[in-house]
Amino acid sequence: VMSLVVMSCVSYGEGSETVNGGLEITISQAEDRKEHPEFLVTFRNVGSENFVLNLGDMQENGRGQYPTQLTFTVTEAGGKVRHLQFIVSFDLQLKDQLDDYIVSLGVGSSYTLTVSLDQLWDVYTHEDRIKLPRGEYHVQASYTGVKSYARVKLLGVELLPEGGRGGYWTGQATSNSLQFLQE
Repeated sequence: VMSLVVMSCVSYGEGSETVNGGLEITISQAEDRKEHPEFLVTFRNVGSENFVLNLGDMQENGRGQYPTQLTFTVTEAGGKVRHLQFIVSFDLQLKDQLDDYIVSLGVGSSYTLTVSLDQLWDVYTHEDRIKLPRGEYHVQASYTGVKSYARVKLLGVELLPEGGRGGYWTGQATSNSLQFLQE
């Protein structure tokens, strides 16, 4: 059983309290999964212009989606900090094509990912499919926006690489800090 408390509303952009190019990220509780905490990470365009996010990598036709530009910081009550990132599938083969995992966010729109700790690995200890012991934790999501360096055609609209009209959101954005209990 997992319970949670939202500790703060939202932190925007490069560690500041101001909107950075209109991107807002929030993290909240998803439905309970018996073994692993599960969260909803929502990207919202609160700005006045449309933009595109490059979340990471995607296997051909969306078969596998790996939002590697999204990282998580999990802090235990005692102060121990874990830096977590998505696991890229071990089933990838040389013949598999990886494309950019792009999401278009029009003004006022949002995109939500469901994330479970068993999809993440610790970048320092190399532990994967994280299982937390009982206790109180805080989790925070961070996104680093990068441009695409490939020409991508999505629903008939060509998104151009750097210097084009793609409107890629770049920079750093951090979510609220979410307190949760692992019981």
